[in-house]
Amino acid sequence: MNTAAKYKYTIKTRSPLYFTHPLINAVVIITIICIFLAVFQYSGTLFFILGIPALITYFAMTKASQAIVVTDDFFTLGETIIFYQALQTIEITENNHHCQFKLKSGESYTITAKGFPTNARKDWKILKNQKAKFMKVVSRVLERTTPHNHAVTIQVQGKNFAQYQTQIPAQRP
Repeated sequence: MNTAAKYKYTIKTRSPLYFTHPLINAVVIITIICIFLAVFQYSGTLFFILGIPALITYFAMTKASQAIVVTDDFFTLGETIIFYQALQTIEITENNHHCQFKLKSGESYTITAKGFPTNARKDWKILKNQKAKFMKVVSRVLERTTPHNHAVTIQVQGKNFAQYQTQIPAQRP
């Protein structure tokens, strides 16, 4: 049974106009052409026929990438897919609410509690909600990591994730 959980998360990309998918590039190019045609009044209706749906599609695609999706075999950070088998080290710092995933390829990805949105208005409530969401996401990732990758090293600074701490064998002289 394959289950997935989706969490809203603010992912910082290189630029708001960061195009990674060819479909997004095509939509943006069509939109620019339609705006050009609308501004110079060659065909104003063409802009409304093609331009508005193109803009809606573009914004829907960029908004969809602002999430963390945790499944049984992998999890995503925006548009990045991270397989549990590719993880080498997971470092969790609870007092900073910071979790870093290091892959075998050398890449590194970070989740912080500040990236989780909340509807709370008071500062203490915002921090509480962000911490709770952070703890939930990291615990789900850890629960699914250990069955898939027994070689992953989990380093924990704090008490809530202590049961996931990897026992490091003593080095022989």
